[in-house]
Amino acid sequence: MKNISNQSSRSLKNRALNFIGRDNIKETLVNQLVSPVRWASAIEEIISDDVSAFIEIGPGKVLSGLVKRIAAKFGREDIMIFNTDNPAGINDIKTYLGT
Repeated sequence: MKNISNQSSRSLKNRALNFIGRDNIKETLVNQLVSPVRWASAIEEIISDDVSAFIEIGPGKVLSGLVKRIAAKFGREDIMIFNTDNPAGINDIKTYLGT
């Protein structure tokens, strides 16, 4: 199992809406299980930070649809949105990431 402290990307806490430091990832993840989620606000924060892509992991496309609507509200139709609910979606992600 990969050590989550060695992450190379940034992670956003959707409870406090600030980015997680490497030293408090585990505590933050535990707190997210028992605290209210500010999901739409977190997506707005990420969009304002010039993100280029979202990947929805798992079955379905509900969250991707919500991200698309929020992104459009901010004039960010340029954001790539991917899903992992079928092999074609996974291949699209691989292509986008250049792997």
